[in-house]
Amino acid sequence: MINEVYILFNDENPLVHAVLRKDNVLDSNVIMDLLEIARKNNFKLQAVTIQDKQIVFKKMGNFVAIIVADELDNKKILEHYAERILKLFSAKYGPNLEHWNGDVTTFSEFIKSVEKIVLSPKGAVKIVFVGSPGVGKTTLIKLLSGEENLAGRYIPTLVTDVRKMTEVLTIDGEFDVFVWDIPGQAVFKELWKLYLKDADLIVLVTDSTKEDLPRVQRLMEEIEKKYANVKDKATIIVIANKQDLPGALKPEEVENALGIKTYGSIAIDKSYRPKIMQVLANTVKEIANKKLKAAEEKIGETKKSDEILQIIRDVRDELIKYLPINDPIFINIDYWIKYLAKIGEVNEEDYQRLVGDIKCWRKTLEKEIEKYHMSARLPS
Repeated sequence: MINEVYILFNDENPLVHAVLRKDNVLDSNVIMDLLEIARKNNFKLQAVTIQDKQIVFKKMGNFVAIIVADELDNKKILEHYAERILKLFSAKYGPNLEHWNGDVTTFSEFIKSVEKIVLSPKGAVKIVFVGSPGVGKTTLIKLLSGEENLAGRYIPTLVTDVRKMTEVLTIDGEFDVFVWDIPGQAVFKELWKLYLKDADLIVLVTDSTKEDLPRVQRLMEEIEKKYANVKDKATIIVIANKQDLPGALKPEEVENALGIKTYGSIAIDKSYRPKIMQVLANTVKEIANKKLKAAEEKIGETKKSDEILQIIRDVRDELIKYLPINDPIFINIDYWIKYLAKIGEVNEEDYQRLVGDIKCWRKTLEKEIEKYHMSARLPS
């Protein structure tokens, strides 16, 4: 859980100090001493653990964010929080700092913004868009992101376009999704393993022509054979794009041919935006439920503490995508992680308590994701 957040400008005294857990504050002198070490090392020191706390440093231009959290928290997720906080602070105050009068109370209202960010789900779901050149992957992502789609000359994607959901897709305005638009040309396929790694959802895009179906089939087979581990962990759906073109295959026809759930789309038609957003939202919900149910089944197959410990850690990493990092559920999870790390075998009483807790975690998740809806944050 995140305990404190500091924001500094030009490495000087903190402009913002948000205390999120008053009973768990670390001596500010210790934090500033560690900041000095990080500064001298040109911020190559990005995180340090002291006592039972993890301190993460994030520098962005002239701004620095320091996050003090529990040692069990995922460092990458904490860095993501820090980056989001710095971007928001820089956008809000950066242009006016040259005229700042030195009164730190100017930034006191930003503490509420920090609380909102930290107390909201800030994990990441990785969505990868894959398809043959020219089928409309990039146009589809622009539709989802609220960008203007200009019908006209096809410009191939020659670099991987990685967008953060804070700029593209949002669930309840808070839940970050990373969308990767992978170039379809054969020369890039050797890089796919890197891009597909840890994907939660793979979206195969077709232009709904009979000519493209065999190519989509081959792409699907490549993912299943060459990247078997990816296929085991990720869900795959198909978007049948360009439904407005003469002779376009209907989504049902594409689904029958490929054997994968398929949804229709016209990427240059804004009316399709909420439809595709809802498809992604529903699929993400299904992914969450499936992973938590799988964890329950794995727990039922073993009573070895080291195996259960890894399952619980995986559950924690999954839940952080959907629940606020300061949700009380993580106190319970962290208790089990620390407890299981100390014991060799789980006795029957502990086992039953753990199984009961896991069922409670899944019910909490199910209730939470029912509140989610997909929306788009339009560029300001």
